[in-house]
Amino acid sequence: MSALGQFDPFEQRISASLDEIAAPRRPEYLDAVLRQTATTAQRPRWTFAGRWLPMSVYRAGTSLGGWLPVRPVVLIVLAVLVLLAAVAAIALVGSRHRLPAPFGLAGNGQITYSSNGDLYVRDALSGGGHLLVGGDGDQGYPTYSPDGTRVAFSTTIAGKEWLEVADADGSNVRRLLDVPLVNATTAWSPDSRTIAVTTDVQGLAVLYLVPADGSPVRTLDLGRIQPTDASWQPPVGDRILFRGLGDDGVTDLYTIRPDGTDLRALGLRATSPTFGPSYVLSGAVFSPDGLTIAYNAILLDPGTNREYFRVGLVAPDGTLARLPPAQGPCPPGGLAAVVAERRLDPRPPVDLDP
Repeated sequence: MSALGQFDPFEQRISASLDEIAAPRRPEYLDAVLRQTATTAQRPRWTFAGRWLPMSVYRAGTSLGGWLPVRPVVLIVLAVLVLLAAVAAIALVGSRHRLPAPFGLAGNGQITYSSNGDLYVRDALSGGGHLLVGGDGDQGYPTYSPDGTRVAFSTTIAGKEWLEVADADGSNVRRLLDVPLVNATTAWSPDSRTIAVTTDVQGLAVLYLVPADGSPVRTLDLGRIQPTDASWQPPVGDRILFRGLGDDGVTDLYTIRPDGTDLRALGLRATSPTFGPSYVLSGAVFSPDGLTIAYNAILLDPGTNREYFRVGLVAPDGTLARLPPAQGPCPPGGLAAVVAERRLDPRPPVDLDP
């Protein structure tokens, strides 16, 4: 045998080994694979990027166009859908009735007034009026809700006065309180949902919270305090301010939460032999930011021994009782208050007959 014939044909043995390994046969793990995949649901068709983009820019399994991963594409599609839904929602809200902004320069709105026992409305002093609410009884004392969507008023029938409300266009008139109004005061809450009402019931003053939608009326338990002149703390109505007369004949200002808890006295206890309890601490009202209360106190002039009105201020917790800075410090005995003098407007009155 020649040297060439004794050479080991290595490449032939490698080729034969590859043929033996690649011989077709059933893998031993195939049964296990089938058992696992039989219980696994197929991915939804919409999750495959090929359902949304042309196949010319999609490479299955790794990226789109060679640079964009598959999963971010799904997120982008979802983001687009969410954006379209948001745009639709904005368009829907924009098509509804828009309320005026709660702050800033106020614009002129409609004027509502009572004439000949009915309610009328007009857009300006120089314009003509038209009927808003009429019918049985005499309607009077109209007040719009802060959002301008409702108007509250009283209707007097057979000598009894009732609290009623209507939509701003005069429709949907309904009675809100089954108790007649006697020496009553009313005040809308800042959210236009509730009216605080003080009225005499069998000779004693009561504070009601009356929902404008006709929901059940609530009575706030004030013990033996008789309330009047209720108002709400801006901007959201956290507390209700009212003037209260005690059994001892002393008047004070009080605040209470709308749920009837946390009744507080401001400690401005006052009386007046000249004017009586009807004017002591009267006209109490919150400042627009809700941080200060102005009220009408009656001061005694030591020189003349006569009582007079002064404007004063106090914090909602009863501290910092003071007179406005231009008037000097608060005199001994406390007292701060609302209106000392009222100046008559020299302009002639406006005729509001319809």
